[in-house]
Amino acid sequence: MKTMRYLLFVFLSLSIFQLVSCNKTDNSTNPPDQQDKFSFVKVGNLWTYSTSYQGTTYPDMTYKVLSSFGNNVYKVQQTYPLPNQTGSTVQYIFWYCTESEYASVTDSTGHQKMMVFNNNIKLNQEYSYINHGDTGLPEGDTVYYKLLSETENVTVPAGTFTCAKMSLYFTPYRNRPITYIYSSKSAGTIKIENDFSKFELKSKNF
Repeated sequence: MKTMRYLLFVFLSLSIFQLVSCNKTDNSTNPPDQQDKFSFVKVGNLWTYSTSYQGTTYPDMTYKVLSSFGNNVYKVQQTYPLPNQTGSTVQYIFWYCTESEYASVTDSTGHQKMMVFNNNIKLNQEYSYINHGDTGLPEGDTVYYKLLSETENVTVPAGTFTCAKMSLYFTPYRNRPITYIYSSKSAGTIKIENDFSKFELKSKNF
């Protein structure tokens, strides 16, 4: 279940992260001047993801933005499936988001940012991040990520999106299958997959 734990880590520690402009191909409701901004984090927004591991379907994973602390930090309720068990569990996480930057943060103060993303991410350049906090992996592991494409067409239950594609792996499993993340600044994470697991956007309320 190491791969399943790795995929859960992607959601638990990175939450929903975005890289470059990416929008639904049919009738996007975002005006052109919003396409290059992190506009998906708003109170009340809800995402539902279908999840599977080695062909087995798990309960849906959900994220809901509950509140804002007024300092660009948001409290998010995350419901995710339990490996080797039936059912799901709930925890609360924090996101930091402005028009030009997104990050997971450790608490409501936004003091410690993890995996910061902004408009300076460059195509095909590898970045790294030292894991901190309670993410289900040993503290100090290095996470590696790279922006591979800005125009990947991806079809999921929620619709068809033109997305940024990111590769991601970390030090203990650097030689294992790479995980690919497809993301949107306006809609959130669209799809995450590797050779064993898959998370796809099933629905959203905005």
